[in-house]
Amino acid sequence: YQKLSQDSTLHDLSSLLVGRLIQKYSFTNSELSKDGNFIIFYFEDAVESHRLVVKNNNVKPFISNDNNEVKLAKDLVWHSSVSPHLAIIGRTRSGKSMLCGSYLVPLLIAQNWKIAFYSTKNDKYVRAFKGEYEPERIISSLENWAKIMKKRADLIAKAGKDSYLDMPNMRHIGIFIDEVGNLNAQVDEDKALKMRWKNVIKALTSAGASSGISIIACSQYGSLEGFLPSSLAVTNLQDAVIILGLAADSPKDRQYL
Repeated sequence: YQKLSQDSTLHDLSSLLVGRLIQKYSFTNSELSKDGNFIIFYFEDAVESHRLVVKNNNVKPFISNDNNEVKLAKDLVWHSSVSPHLAIIGRTRSGKSMLCGSYLVPLLIAQNWKIAFYSTKNDKYVRAFKGEYEPERIISSLENWAKIMKKRADLIAKAGKDSYLDMPNMRHIGIFIDEVGNLNAQVDEDKALKMRWKNVIKALTSAGASSGISIIACSQYGSLEGFLPSSLAVTNLQDAVIILGLAADSPKDRQYL
């Protein structure tokens, strides 16, 4: 099985798909059947694009009836009620800020989310969504969100419920933190501020899920220096990850995440 599951075998199988109607398909992965008697090979359409096309900044066609389902592509949905936090990794000009500011934020607002947007580069999205760009003010804002998270948790507990999903009037909150690597670099020399940053992001990512708070963290690199602390990434941001452009070709980025 180990020999047959190698990439070379998948490539050889794909070379058999030469007919006009099936040449767009490629074998992508394999697994053993439950009884161990067969190897199952999976193939998919590797040519046709599954991207969503947003025309005139109109996200209405992609609004879901379930506010916790966020459409990312024709065959890809982020279920925030299952995987509450989202990691987005992409090199400069790969489109991560545009994905967030021009698509995800308007879509989530249309799905009745409350949004906060922070980025050290002070781009148009920070201004448009009345966010913060100075590290200390970003961290102070996040600390305020941590207080709101605790209040929400208290309300949920008093109501005898398990999570915000059982609270009919509790809106989901999406907190976008762009340029995480830059933020790490700017707080690195200030030990007190660095500790506040680590503490607050740990609190929000570890306890925010049940209170309806999602962290959407964006960075150029999925590395220890460029992203969130490894303990957080492994435990809280590994289930929903988008890797854009050249970052998808980096083994280090993929391995870390």
